[in-house]
Amino acid sequence: MISKPGAPSAFASPEAPASQRYSAHLAAIRRLASQLAHSGAPDELARVLVEELQRTLGASWVALYRADPAGSFSRRALAGDPGLRLPATISGGDAVALRRPTTPLDERVVSSEALMVFGGAAAALALEDAETRLGWLVSGSRLDGVPFDRLDADLLAVMCDIAVPRLAAAEFDAQFARSALTDQLTGLGNRRAFNERLEEEIARANRANGAISLLLVDIDKFAAFNSTHGRDAGDRALGAVSVAVRQSIRLSDSAFRYGGGQLALLLPGAAALGAFVAAERIRNAVTTLDAGDVPAPVTVSIGIGSLREGSHAPISLASLALVRKADEALYQAKQSGRNRTVIG
Repeated sequence: MISKPGAPSAFASPEAPASQRYSAHLAAIRRLASQLAHSGAPDELARVLVEELQRTLGASWVALYRADPAGSFSRRALAGDPGLRLPATISGGDAVALRRPTTPLDERVVSSEALMVFGGAAAALALEDAETRLGWLVSGSRLDGVPFDRLDADLLAVMCDIAVPRLAAAEFDAQFARSALTDQLTGLGNRRAFNERLEEEIARANRANGAISLLLVDIDKFAAFNSTHGRDAGDRALGAVSVAVRQSIRLSDSAFRYGGGQLALLLPGAAALGAFVAAERIRNAVTTLDAGDVPAPVTVSIGIGSLREGSHAPISLASLALVRKADEALYQAKQSGRNRTVIG
C-alpha cells in the first residue's frame, strides 16, 4: 500500500476484528469530511476522495471518472498505479453502458459492465446525484490479494455519498466561474478574462526574462457586414474567424474576444518578428475561409504590440503600454487600406 511518508496507515486487514475495521473506516470518513470542507476545486475534491479510499482500503489503485457533456467519461483523479489497463477517457458504446441505471440500488457497488469497461477493476460504484449519473468510482484489487467484502462496499458507498454533493456543487461553481470569463458567441475568453491574463503573462515574462506580444485582430468593415448580411451572418463570420484564429496559434497562446468584431491574442515568448509571422498566418487563414462558413468574404487587419526581453514594471503600466502599441498599430493597418499587419 502507498501512504504518505510519516503518516500512519489507515488500512485494517480483513482478518482484523470487526471493531478495529469499523474504527479505521470511521476515522477515514471523518478525515474525508474534514478534508472536503477545506477543498474547493472539483479536481482537488476528487483527488482527496480517491487518496483517502486507496489508503483506507489498501487498494492497488482507486480512480474517479467524471461524466462529460459530450457523453463520455474522463478520468479526473487517480491514487496508486493502474498500469496501462485503465483508460483516460471512456466513450462510445462503453460510455452508453456506464450511463444505464444501476439496479438494484443496494448492489450499486457491483456492476459487471463497469468492471469490464474499467479493465482490471475489482469494484465499481456509480456516483449519482438524484437521478443524474455524475461519474464512477473504481478500484483495483487489494494489495494483499484479499477480496473486498461487504464492509468495504459499505465504506465505498458512505464515502461517495459524502463526497458527491460537494463534488457536484464544486463542479457547478467552476462552470459558473468559467462562463463569467467566456464569450458565449465565440467560446473565447471575454474582455474580463483578457485583462486578468494580460497582467499574469507580463508577470510571467518578467520572471523568465522573456518577450511577449499582443495581437489585436479586427474584422474589416464588420459593422457594414452586419448591416448588409444581417446580424446572424455577422455572428457566423465572427465565429468562423475565431476558429481560424485558434487553429493558427500555439497551445501556449491565448485568444479573447476584445469587443465587437475584434479579437486579442497574447503570445508569450514571442518577439515582434515571431508575432508578425503568426499574424500573417491568421490573416491568410481568414482570407481562405470556406464559403460555407461565411456568406461573403471577410478580411482582418492586425496590429502588433510587443515588449522586449527584460523586466517591465510596474506591471499595470506595462500592460497599458502593450495595449497602446497594438492599438496604434491596428489603427495604422486600417488607415493603410485594411487587410494587412502592422507592427507597433
